[in-house]
Amino acid sequence: MAKVRRAVGADFPTLIAMGREMRDESPRFARLGYSPERCHELLAGLSTSPQGLVLVAEQDGLIVGMLLGLASRHFFSDDITASELVVYVAPDARGGSAAVKLIRHFEAWAVEKGAADIVLGVSTEVHADRTAQFYERLGYLPSGHSLIKRCA
Repeated sequence: MAKVRRAVGADFPTLIAMGREMRDESPRFARLGYSPERCHELLAGLSTSPQGLVLVAEQDGLIVGMLLGLASRHFFSDDITASELVVYVAPDARGGSAAVKLIRHFEAWAVEKGAADIVLGVSTEVHADRTAQFYERLGYLPSGHSLIKRCA
C-alpha cells in the first residue's frame, strides 16, 4: 500500500533518477536531452514556492512515484488552476494505489489553494489512452488537444 508525502531535499536524487526513467520510457521525450541540474532546480523551486508542490509515493520505504504540481492564475483571470507538471509511477508499481493517492493528495492541495480547475495531462505518449481513461474514472473530463511539431 502506497503512502504519499511531500518531498524533501533528500528525495531529490531519487526523483531526478526517476525523471530520467520517465524520459527514457517516453516515445515523445526520449529524443530530448536530460539535465539533472534542471531537474534539481525545478524540484527545489516547486518545493519552496507556495504555488508549487512535489509529492512522493512510497511503498515499503522506497519511492515509487512522484507528482509535481503548480497552482497559478490564468492570464485573463484571477481564478486559480492547479496543473500537474509530472505524474510518474515506476513501471513495477503501476496498477497499485500510488497514482490514485498522488492525484488525490494533489486534488486536496489544489482545493486548499482555491483552484477553480485541476488539470492532468498525458504528455509522455506512454499508454496514453489507458492513462486518459484512468483519469476519467477519477472524474476528469477531456479538454482540448495537444499537438506537437518537432523542430529538430
